[in-house]
Parts: sequence; C-alpha cells; structure tokens
Amino acid sequence: MEKKWRNLLILLVFCIVAVLLAVYLFSPDKGATFSDGVQQIISVWGNESINPFELTAEEIGLIDINSVSLVRQNLNLLKESPRFQDNLALNALADIHIAVADVIRTNILLSEKISGADSIPDESICGSIAVFEEINSLTKYLAEKTREKNLWAKNFISAYPEYSEQSAVEKFISDESALEASVQGSESGLQELKSSCGDSQ
Repeated sequence: MEKKWRNLLILLVFCIVAVLLAVYLFSPDKGATFSDGVQQIISVWGNESINPFELTAEEIGLIDINSVSLVRQNLNLLKESPRFQDNLALNALADIHIAVADVIRTNILLSEKISGADSIPDESICGSIAVFEEINSLTKYLAEKTREKNLWAKNFISAYPEYSEQSAVEKFISDESALEASVQGSESGLQELKSSCGDSQ
C-alpha cells in the first residue's frame, strides 16, 4: 500500500509540474519584458542588415526596397503577436518602427523616381508629366509619413518616459521643415511644368 501511495504522489507531482510548464510555455507573455520586445524589433531590422537608428541619406539609397518591405511585414506580424497585443508600450513602439519603415521605403521610391526623371531628355519632358506627378505625390506622402512618425515618437516619450531611453525613439524625430519646403517646391515645379507644356489645371 505504501508503494502504491508513493507512486500516486509521484504521479501527482509530475502532473503539477507538467501543468505549470504548459502554463509558462503557452502563456501569451511567457514572462516577457519590454526589453525582450525591443530586442525582437531590433532583430527584425537586423535580419535585413538595416540599422534604423543610424541611417544617412546615402545609406538609404543603398538599401534594397524588398528588404524594407519585408521588415515592415515582419513588424506587422510582431505587432499582432500576443506579447505585443498585451503590452501597450510595445504595441506603440511597433507602430513607430512600422512608420520608420514606411519613411525609408518611400525615400527609396522617391529617389528612384527622381533619378529616372533626371534622365528624361528635354524634348520628352512634356510627354512625361505623369512621372513628375508621381514624384509630387511621393514627396507629399513622405512628408505625411514623417509627420506621423514624429508624432508617434513624441507621444511615446510622453506616455512612457520610463522606456524612452531604452527604446531610443527620440532618434526617429526628424526636422520637418526641409520636407515641407520640398513639398512646396515639388508642387510649384509641377504646376510650372504643366503651364509651360500647355496642360495647366
């Protein structure tokens, strides 16, 4: 009898350990911290060999647009994971990084379009107004996404000051004045082109 009770006790202990292990392994958070989430976000960028914190204009021009698109896709998947859904700070941080990916991707597209426009012969300019309209649209979109990125970064710092230094989101806050000037220059340039080509609207 004593052996039987001992076996039952061992079985009970084994079941308790198994249940506790299952709860740990399959709980949404798995004991995660904000630091864990930050490292996951950085790993998404690192898998594509991109450091979003230290990018220059020249470096952005060397980035493969498919790599940025993949980063954005994986950041979205990460944002929808239980760990990020259950942590408002991580969710907000993911939104900022997604906005950063959008800004980088738009920069690449805009640079490609401008480079293509530079090679258009003068005699073909009026037949290529659609190209300059697309450049104008991308310039406006870039300014919009930059404002969005800056706003979210500032809101994050205000809402989660305890995480501001660790997340380094202040590095994502950029000057908007130059972009606003680019938008105005692009718009006026497009209108002048249309006017000179007899396509004023």
